[in-house]
Amino acid sequence: EEGRKLGREEGREEERKEFLQKICSLIQKKLEKGKTISEIADDLEDTEENISHLIEQFHLGRKES
Repeated sequence: EEGRKLGREEGREEERKEFLQKICSLIQKKLEKGKTISEIADDLEDTEENISHLIEQFHLGRKES
């Protein structure tokens, strides 16, 4: 029982990571196209605050050379 519970929790965590990666990839692509945070929030049906937080947290939109 405990092993199954742990497995489900690990599965949910993995799904959460994959979801975040997809969202961050979308945000990155939209930033590269010159979209504003407001436009991205509208496109993704989210708030500007959430989009800004993800950009800061994951350092999106910055060109690494």
